[in-house]
Amino acid sequence: MVAENIPEELKKLPQWVMWKYVFREGKWTKPPYQVKGRKLASSTDPETWGHFEDALKTYQSKRVDGIGFVVSANEELVGIDLDHCFDLNTRTGEPWAIDIGRKVKSYSEFSPSGEGIRIFAKGSLPNGHKGKKKGNIEIYSAERYLTVTGHRLKNAPLTIEARQEQITWLWDTYCKEKPKAERRANGNGAWTPGDEELLAKAFEARNGEKLKRLFDGDVGNYPSQSEADLALCSLLAFWAADEAQLDRLFRRSALMRDKWDQKHGATSYGERTTGKAWADRTEHYQVSEHLTPKPNGAAVNQQDGVNQEEPEPRIEMPALPECAWQGPFSIWDEIVTPCTESPREYLWASCLVTIGLVLGRNIRIENPRPLFPNFYIILIGSTGDDRKSTALYFAGHGLDELGMGSKVDILRGIQSSEAIYDSLARMDGAKSLAYCDEFRSLLSVAKRKGTQDLIPRLSSLYYCPPRDSLNRHKDSTVVVDPFLSLIAATPAEYVQDLLSNLEIDGGFLNRFLTITGEVKQWKPIAPRPSGWEKFTKLLLEIGSHYDDNECRFEWTEESRDLWIRHYTAWKESRRSWNERDRKLTARIDEHILKLAIVYSAIKKQSVVTVEALITAISIGQWLQTTALNAFREVGQDPFGRAEKTVLDIVKSKGKMRRRYLQQWVYKKGINGEILTRVITSLVKNGELKEMDGWVGYVPPGDREGD
Repeated sequence: MVAENIPEELKKLPQWVMWKYVFREGKWTKPPYQVKGRKLASSTDPETWGHFEDALKTYQSKRVDGIGFVVSANEELVGIDLDHCFDLNTRTGEPWAIDIGRKVKSYSEFSPSGEGIRIFAKGSLPNGHKGKKKGNIEIYSAERYLTVTGHRLKNAPLTIEARQEQITWLWDTYCKEKPKAERRANGNGAWTPGDEELLAKAFEARNGEKLKRLFDGDVGNYPSQSEADLALCSLLAFWAADEAQLDRLFRRSALMRDKWDQKHGATSYGERTTGKAWADRTEHYQVSEHLTPKPNGAAVNQQDGVNQEEPEPRIEMPALPECAWQGPFSIWDEIVTPCTESPREYLWASCLVTIGLVLGRNIRIENPRPLFPNFYIILIGSTGDDRKSTALYFAGHGLDELGMGSKVDILRGIQSSEAIYDSLARMDGAKSLAYCDEFRSLLSVAKRKGTQDLIPRLSSLYYCPPRDSLNRHKDSTVVVDPFLSLIAATPAEYVQDLLSNLEIDGGFLNRFLTITGEVKQWKPIAPRPSGWEKFTKLLLEIGSHYDDNECRFEWTEESRDLWIRHYTAWKESRRSWNERDRKLTARIDEHILKLAIVYSAIKKQSVVTVEALITAISIGQWLQTTALNAFREVGQDPFGRAEKTVLDIVKSKGKMRRRYLQQWVYKKGINGEILTRVITSLVKNGELKEMDGWVGYVPPGDREGD
């Protein structure tokens, strides 16, 4: 923060608060705190605000991440927040943001991330409005705080100027609600009465209020408008008859913007967004002569209210945070995703391994042992359908496109430690990528007599030791500065049979990033990936930068403080975990640090930036969840697994008829006798209740003794 740049007009007002990074509901937020930094503040309660001098002292004590200013109706002062409008790599701003800055021409500064701009100007909003968020533009005159950094834009005024005419122009141009007649129809066909009727039904549904808020442009719960666009499309996908109607419905919304029709390659932003929402839908609205559709997709017989044809309930898994798709990851997504049914999460993992192999030992972070950007990955999915091998293939294909096929030795299948060490011994600093299409085969090899050193050797190479050797009967194989990455895959149904507590207790599994994801829309004929030039050019530039400037990453003051707070909170939260879960996730902190240097490196930084660390922590939280879910039944007896299966199914629906439950669990190897024992046990424990042929889930807070 540059305190001396902050205008005196703001400093003299007692409307200051503090803010800290807090991870909530899968994303990072910046809630306001009182100037002492200990209690939460409110943008509507002046009693929780304070003076600038006190806020500055608290900031300098490093107890918080920054300071903020609350705009209030008592002053004719407007705060303007322009998000995601400045590219830190090219040092250029978005044209729309430049246009706003030039027209308003008042005190302007960069946001904490450096990718947004704050503007303060004198004036008021039309018709007594307190403020509004529309896409990447927010404008407020009351009941909202804005972060303040003092990092003033070059050539921006030093003072807060009177700009009523410009404020009115900004509101009318970007925030004023347009009449419905002005909302655009699309190239897929004109807006029809059927669309209007369907939308009315959607707004009346169980989640209609959430849909209506998004439809009207309220994106306050989303980190970016792109994520809000996808969220709205995902909600509308349930109702739409096809992608063309989905596109028409979205274009009717207040989120519609010019970017929707902008093309990157063969497809537009809108086509990619609707395509993903359509591919990811699991239920859809159907109209039938005898069945009345419910908002959750289940069809209800009007005669007896019994569910007739419901899909099997799914246990929802969180998706990989969208912040993971930046820089070369975003380009990789554009190239590879249209060419496969593989989950995007798998493709992100193959890109991560590729980027790590390009960077190699040229970047590292010490905490205290050196950590390098080599990654052990395990892809978990269904046999055949998840296209795990396709994701493995793209990692090798990407290396070929980068011209690194001859520099990285690819091992397809691991039969012994000797094979790995021979590969890494071909030269000092050798890089190798091991593929294990079936994780089962790797563990099987590791349990044979004569190859039982495989897992200990892989565990050692995970840390890229400066020197290691493999003793043989006649001589030794010595490796110097080795760099090994590993991608393995296994069907989900094999996980419980493959693994035991030994792999967890021994610390082998927690070296892996556990990746799960949802299969995308089927592609009977998948095109070959094209357009590699943009990806290879960027990644080779990044790799060349660190070839010339080998980097041991250090912390900035802000990123160090953030990491200390996160790590402390993470360790504290694990106190209540069982020993098995603690062991399974014991290296999540190391994964986060390795990811942090990768996301810093793709922007050619020499330090761990706050932005990269936030991204890495978000991904780390996701990785922790996927690992705990994927291996939650390892070591359980068959009856314990059956209990878990039944409980998950009933929990996902709230309650269901017992006969339908029996049909679903039979597919999972649970017969009627076992089901009866399981339900009896869960009812006795208070986790389920049974009445008149129905089985219902009992939330923890409603159980006896809770």
